[in-house]
Amino acid sequence: MPPRVDYALTEAGNALLEPMQAMGAWATRYADAVLDAQERFEVREAYTRPGAARRRRIPLTGNAE
Repeated sequence: MPPRVDYALTEAGNALLEPMQAMGAWATRYADAVLDAQERFEVREAYTRPGAARRRRIPLTGNAE
């Protein structure tokens, strides 16, 4: 039988749980708006910087496009 290992967050780690959950909720709520703004920026960049490489959109929700 392999040895048992227990893991737990430190006090500092526990203190980060609430802010990180809030950040995740913000990202979920505003993901579409952020992606829309990113698309508008890329379109504007394409017109103002001819020949600029198009960057890949990175979805905030974890869903691949």
